[in-house]
Order: sequence, then structure tokens, then C-alpha cells
Amino acid sequence: MQSPDLCKNCPNHCCTRPSLTHGEYLRMYNHVGNDTLQRFEPRYEPKAGAWLFKTGCPAASSTGCVMPYEERPLMCRIFPWVAIPVYEDDYTVQPKLFLSAARCPQWKAFGDNYDVIRQEFENGCKED
Repeated sequence: MQSPDLCKNCPNHCCTRPSLTHGEYLRMYNHVGNDTLQRFEPRYEPKAGAWLFKTGCPAASSTGCVMPYEERPLMCRIFPWVAIPVYEDDYTVQPKLFLSAARCPQWKAFGDNYDVIRQEFENGCKED
């Protein structure tokens, strides 16, 4: 979802502590290497089914993300949209997409892209 014009001067609010699927973790490993990953203290959380980092994002640098856009974790590609689990009337949980006004100073510029980001989210969830 990133916009080069809007994101180039951002202080990486989107790159704080990603949660990664196993496939996303392996892609990050391929780009940054094991030594870099280990400095960020990764741990696998079975209940969430995700890899988490204790101290930030291993792919974030002072000039932005070191990973090509199409290989970044889904939560990074859809930012400033975030997926939040919402309970439906039948007690099933469905992820709903919301704009993260608190974490992205340019969030309004992304507001008209719901259909595009929903498709990206649905396709990304099928990858791993």
C-alpha cells in the first residue's frame, strides 16, 4: 500500500514489531540473514501462529525496509491498514480492516483504497 511520495520522509512508524507467518519469517531470513534476525530476539508464539520480535523489525533500516515490497510481510504491505479480529453474530472471528490513524501520519491519504487493500489482504492470507 506504500506511497513513495508520502512514505519517503516517514520515521518508520510502520516498522516497529511485525508478526510474521513462518513463510514471511523465512523470506525475511533470506534478506537479512540469521545474525541480524537473532539480534532482534525472534520467538514463535504458537497461540498466535506467528513469529514476533522483541526489539523491533530486522528489515528496517535508516533508509526504509531492506526487503523488496512484494516480499515484505503482509502486515507491512497493507500498512497503514491493520487487520483486527472481530467476532460476528455467529461467534466466528473475521478480520476487519481499519486505518491506523495513531501510527501513520499520512493515514487519510490511504482512506479511499479499501477495495484495493482488501484484495491485497485476502490474497496475502492465502500465500503462506
